[in-house]
Amino acid sequence: MMHATLLDISAKGARLSTLQKLPLRSSVTFYHHKFGIGGRGTVRFCRTGPKGYEVGLEFPNGTGWSKALREKAGLLNLSDAIKQEQQVSPEASSELPSKR
Repeated sequence: MMHATLLDISAKGARLSTLQKLPLRSSVTFYHHKFGIGGRGTVRFCRTGPKGYEVGLEFPNGTGWSKALREKAGLLNLSDAIKQEQQVSPEASSELPSKR
């Protein structure tokens, strides 16, 4: 298991910041506890970022992020969600529970 910071999310993908490099096309399971989103996906890119690595994940069965979830949470976009989360817990992060 490793921790990552969620940078961006869509219905079929996510972008995370990690301290560990992940191999291309490796399988990952992602879950964000606060937003209740995640899924099993594949690493599409992994590049050096400002605080380690920036990883792009693709989720064929989706992440659970939707317009309805965004509206229910009263959010216009993910950056609003991240700002709200950081106000509650500056060290809140997403998790990558397993890497296969």
